[in-house]
Amino acid sequence: MVYVQNSTATFTLFPNDCGQFSRDQFLAIARHGCCTEYAPWRFHTIVLRVRLAAQLTPAGGWGVATGTATALLFRSGRVVLTGVRGQHHQGLRQALCSAARRVCRRVRAALRAGRFCQNAPLLGVYRLTIRNLVSTLRVSHRVAVERLYSAMCRWRSRRSTQLHTDNIEGNPDDATGERVNGVGFEGSRFVGVSRCCLDLSTFPALRCTLLLLMPAEQREELQQQQQHPHTVSVTCLVFISGRVIVTGVRHLSIMEQAFENLDALLAAYAR
Repeated sequence: MVYVQNSTATFTLFPNDCGQFSRDQFLAIARHGCCTEYAPWRFHTIVLRVRLAAQLTPAGGWGVATGTATALLFRSGRVVLTGVRGQHHQGLRQALCSAARRVCRRVRAALRAGRFCQNAPLLGVYRLTIRNLVSTLRVSHRVAVERLYSAMCRWRSRRSTQLHTDNIEGNPDDATGERVNGVGFEGSRFVGVSRCCLDLSTFPALRCTLLLLMPAEQREELQQQQQHPHTVSVTCLVFISGRVIVTGVRHLSIMEQAFENLDALLAAYAR
């Protein structure tokens, strides 16, 4: 079961893109807002801390979302929300909506306290979008990161050579044929290595960005955002202890698929 350790989402407080807080309104939010920080000489945003209530559910429910979320409020009304945890897509979405509504209520209360009552009713939560998810996978064995790094470098070099050859021969579709058919690295659905780096003297983990074959239901949604419409990039930190931090994912379904394929991939490189 995938448990999201951290998430990043964005939303706007104004119903259209033309709205913006005036300087006096922005200062009133910073002055009268609850649990706010504002240091304009360092960063031109208001930092709001929102405590999340625990959501205890029975087994098979929506999961748990606890802790404190942080919101960055810009004068344009755009808010970056981070620190929300959850399990299952519906539970995570509910936790994000709850935190966003709390931020909106605090901004409304601060505007009313600053005598800007005419602007408070116009605010709401609009265009809430998940931008990034972070989760942790722990395998039952230690990982030989040196051998894994060498294999990734060889595979990346071989794929680059094949892509260059297919483009010269005028068959660019053949270079992505393995991606579409799902023939990947070590039998997994990882069909490419975008980046890999290993220097144990400076950082005790293998840093890599893998290309994962997307589920069919996600291809149309991400087709306009990805360089390859059939793949999505997944960034991983692989530690020798068997702990893997996975980020760069926007959908829990893709995170679950990444976990399944990482488990199968790392099993071939047990220390």
